Amino acid sequence: MAEQNKRIAIRDLAWLGRLDASTIACAQTERAIWAAWRGGQSAADEACNAVDTGLDDAAITQWVRRAWMRQALTLACRPVSQIDDPQSIASYACALHVPDPVDAFVWAQLAPRVARLGMIRELDQCALRGLLGRLRAHPDLRLSLRLDGASAALDSSWQPIFDELHAHPEAARRLTLELAETAPLAVNVGRAFANRLRQAGCRIGIGAFGLHFGAHTAREIPYPDQITLDGTQWGAVGQDAQVDRRLAGLVALARESAPYVIVAGLPHDAARRAAARAGVEWALDEGVTVLH
Repeated sequence: MAEQNKRIAIRDLAWLGRLDASTIACAQTERAIWAAWRGGQSAADEACNAVDTGLDDAAITQWVRRAWMRQALTLACRPVSQIDDPQSIASYACALHVPDPVDAFVWAQLAPRVARLGMIRELDQCALRGLLGRLRAHPDLRLSLRLDGASAALDSSWQPIFDELHAHPEAARRLTLELAETAPLAVNVGRAFANRLRQAGCRIGIGAFGLHFGAHTAREIPYPDQITLDGTQWGAVGQDAQVDRRLAGLVALARESAPYVIVAGLPHDAARRAAARAGVEWALDEGVTVLH
């Protein structure tokens, strides 16, 4: 019976079947993840520990690359629309997305180590190449991609992408690359990186505005083409006057730097109406389109 249960676990946990056997260090990892998927928080905590300790750096690298190839890691795009007309879509904002709940669970545990291994930059570059292909195929499409702050670098890994952008200026002009305020940009490197992208024809934006590292990001990107306000703060907009005032103040601050200001995290029509009164013109909608 125990052996039968083990076979069922391996079969049902699809992500295990997609990896080389060496990726799973011990049976404890397998049992813990299975328990977390079927059980509660205590089982999930056990699985977190097992995933973190059971995989070495090579196995994590392999998991991330295979996850991208099989679209367990993919791109989700959300429409950017006029604040008073959700049907009037100007562009689509894209970010890494893990649609499968089991893969999402594993990704959440591995993400810090993935970042330490420098693989976020590799993923951002894969995502950017994918968007360039879509822009070339769809001449009316406009897209943006949020890049991790750690991806802002002028190393040799970016040169093929700079070359591709220069080779396809009609696509580059319809691409906005946002650097998020979630991490500090390296001094002078962020500015030089943004300038290289601009020279290649891209627009440059700041994402998660108002969350962290605002002054630091402003020094590195003093004149962004667009700013997207962080979406975690506006759940009570339209219901709380203090939140409404904070939104209006942040929108006014963003407009001092960028001509195009977008607000994420508006949960309903009443919030959109309140945001419009606060001076918001563009909203990042909640609906997600997964690009394949």
